[in-house]
Amino acid sequence: MTEPTPARPAGYVRVAATGPDDLAVARQRQAVQDYAHRQGWPEPAIYTDTGPACGPQHAALTQAISAGQHDAVILTDLARISRDPSQAEAFTHHCLTHGTQIHLTTGHSISDQHTATLHTRPASP
Repeated sequence: MTEPTPARPAGYVRVAATGPDDLAVARQRQAVQDYAHRQGWPEPAIYTDTGPACGPQHAALTQAISAGQHDAVILTDLARISRDPSQAEAFTHHCLTHGTQIHLTTGHSISDQHTATLHTRPASP
């Protein structure tokens, strides 16, 4: 079954720290916007946090999803939500519960908890 085309996408961008020459936020933002454009979707609302863990914009995005304001979230990778697999899995569950698709700029989509687990677990040595 094909997922419906999102009409209200969001993007989430997070970096651990920024500096004067740090382009990580700009690169992630551009990747999210490019993905939406390639899919033919509207311009996504971008939520941006700086820090090692979920910040205020993550909370705002989660609340917006609860309120039905976004039907898709675009990420460069699921670790942008959190490097803690349980937090990333909780976010995935929240999105799926509210009918919000999760898309990675690599072309993957997260459609169930098992897929979320695969994208958040570190690779075996």
